[in-house]
Amino acid sequence: ALFCHAVNQLASAGDWQKLGSDGAGKWVEENWDALLEAHAAHYLLPENSAARLELRHMTAKAVENLVDLFKKAGVVKVENETEKEGAAFFGQLGGRLDLCLTNEKGDMAVVDLKLGGYQKRESEIRNSNHLQLALYGHLIGDKPEAACSYYILGRPQMISASDNYFAQTAVARSSDDATEWKGCWDRFERLWRWRREQLNKGEIIMPVWDRKAETGS
Repeated sequence: ALFCHAVNQLASAGDWQKLGSDGAGKWVEENWDALLEAHAAHYLLPENSAARLELRHMTAKAVENLVDLFKKAGVVKVENETEKEGAAFFGQLGGRLDLCLTNEKGDMAVVDLKLGGYQKRESEIRNSNHLQLALYGHLIGDKPEAACSYYILGRPQMISASDNYFAQTAVARSSDDATEWKGCWDRFERLWRWRREQLNKGEIIMPVWDRKAETGS
């Protein structure tokens, strides 16, 4: 949340695109105490001084890297913690998007912020199991298909299914899925409908370990 607020305030300033290579990081350091007072005051306690300095360093570096990615992608609009609702095959769907971006061409992208877990998120995208991003992509729309990425704050590093939106990103494309997120979503829909059909028939499947199947069991 603190990182989202930092990005939002920087984007709201309106001149972030004009910042130099280390300008965003310097902005974080100059506004750090104000950010903490407003959104994470417990870090101002004396006993949290070491954690405060570590968090400031990580946030400054992550914001600086993210702004550089934004500029290279031609991002002109940044929305943070945006509430979205829409219809899905199973009913109404809603979610809060960490960062919703629009570039100069009008193309949209969703970025979900994670503190860590790079290998886990990379594996999700590579195996086309990034359902959280697929959910967000569905809320944004698929005409054209919105780009969806994880941004790992602790590295800092962007992970995407392609480099169509962010040129400087770690691409973890699935070998049999060329979409940003729609392949994952379509597979989820097929699985959900199959399972729903089973339940409607009264069929309940339960995994059993260390037991031998018996007639009538």
